[in-house]
Amino acid sequence: MSQTAEIRLLKEITRHPAALTISLLTGLLSTAGSLAVPLITRQVIADVSAGRSVNWLVIGAFAIALASAAAQGGSAYLLARIGSHMVYRIRVAVMSHILRLPVQHIKAEGAGALTSRITSDALMLRQVIDVGLAQMPASALLVAASIAAMAWLNWLLTLVSAGVFALVGIAIVFMFKWIKANAIEQQTALGSIAGRFSSHLDAITTIKASSAEDTVEEDLSREADRVRRIGLTGDVLQAAILPVLAGGQQVALLAIILVGSVQMSHGTLSVASFSAFVLYLLQLAAPVMLLFTGFGRLRIGQAVKDRFNVLLATPREQDGRQPATRLPETRDNTGIVFDKVSYGYPGTEQQAITDLSFFVPRHGLTTLVGPSGAGKSTVLSLIERFATAQQGHIYILGTDIHAWSLHDLRRNITYVDQAFTLLQASVRQNLSVQRKEPIADAELWDALGSVGLTAAVAALPEQLDTVIGAETDLSGGQRQRLALARALLSDTELVILDEPTSQLDGINEDRFRSIIEDLARTRAVLVVAHRLSTVRSARHVIMLDEGGLVKEGPHDVLLENCEPYRELHAAQTLT
Repeated sequence: MSQTAEIRLLKEITRHPAALTISLLTGLLSTAGSLAVPLITRQVIADVSAGRSVNWLVIGAFAIALASAAAQGGSAYLLARIGSHMVYRIRVAVMSHILRLPVQHIKAEGAGALTSRITSDALMLRQVIDVGLAQMPASALLVAASIAAMAWLNWLLTLVSAGVFALVGIAIVFMFKWIKANAIEQQTALGSIAGRFSSHLDAITTIKASSAEDTVEEDLSREADRVRRIGLTGDVLQAAILPVLAGGQQVALLAIILVGSVQMSHGTLSVASFSAFVLYLLQLAAPVMLLFTGFGRLRIGQAVKDRFNVLLATPREQDGRQPATRLPETRDNTGIVFDKVSYGYPGTEQQAITDLSFFVPRHGLTTLVGPSGAGKSTVLSLIERFATAQQGHIYILGTDIHAWSLHDLRRNITYVDQAFTLLQASVRQNLSVQRKEPIADAELWDALGSVGLTAAVAALPEQLDTVIGAETDLSGGQRQRLALARALLSDTELVILDEPTSQLDGINEDRFRSIIEDLARTRAVLVVAHRLSTVRSARHVIMLDEGGLVKEGPHDVLLENCEPYRELHAAQTLT
């Protein structure tokens, strides 16, 4: 599926024409067997009344019934395979699309809501195959053929039955509209509770430390009750279909008994034909029920498909590549340049940074400092193009940021975030996530040794191949050092570290400074720093406040000439 491709159920279903054709043919055989049984019964009654033998007719009826059941089972199996493949393709396409959405959109949508698209939504779409395709065509054929046989047996009784079921059908059509609306509401509510529960689990330490389990439970209970009430409405609508159909069948049966009795008393209808007609009417109940249920499932499937298509229509991150522009040669030795950059949060008038200009040298350590809310995180987001500047220019390695493709830009930047995020994958995969080619074990162990993690990883059950990422296998400091080892193994020209020493003790902080100094000899290293030890060793310091530049330069120069920097320095010294 392309970036904006819609899900088209017919196209998805017909991707396996051979299996689909065989399934439909076996379904037709099953239907033919079901149609034959009442006619054989009619003949049996007629032969018994005439004193003729019915042994072969009875044997034939049993054989047809068994063959019909076997054909139905084969058809159901093939359609189940088609459904599994369809759900697989849709899940992969949706996951691929979500991974390429803008970060801001993913955060706004919520992990829980997006996860529900590939779990519960995908399973509901599977019902289109399980009910809509597996049962509806055969049911429709069985209904049509049964009605034709009934009309051949007695047209008047057929008209009576059709009149009753027509009234039932009108009532159910209105119910389907409510079912579709309820399905959309249900899936939205499920996404909401999944998102809330996921966020609460992420904050479980805070919840327990605050003894807030009861408060959180009440909040989740309200969400669960909302889901229950919406689901109950849908259950009532679905459940109402059966009694409406059953009631219609009973009324139709009563009507044909009355009319049929009159006809038999006048000799215009035989007992055998009447018995066959009643069997066809009773046999109609199951396929008619499946038809109406199938239409309900199709309405739900349509609603879910629409939810998928709304998501797939959301634009992915755009490269937005422009003709390459470069800085003047006098500034070509810079790693990062901000030139009068402004950025405001979408949907608000609040400016995160305003008319901001600074530079990061091509080699060496640069620290970004400032009080909370100064704009440091926004600067990092703009560098990675998680957000786009509304004014000004940003240059990366001497070239305008929009002249880079997103892939090439991020392949040239190693980014370690505040949470030291690890993938729920093996240690090996976490270390090599930014390298395309395989990394030798010796190189991986060297990087782990540099950050003091050799013993910790060696103690894991499968060492480098141990799956981690659940926040219980490594301590906070170890996770931080593993993220730093990943930066060591990268081959990028820019390294960005967001508050990298927050969970390091004194010994490991000394090791960190040594590693950063080694990295900075050949790369541009930008560190959002809070500790004075990191700031002092920096070649270049950039101080921000309220979204603007206060001053930039060497630590000693800022300490001497910049009052806000001295105050920040003094505050950190006291703490």
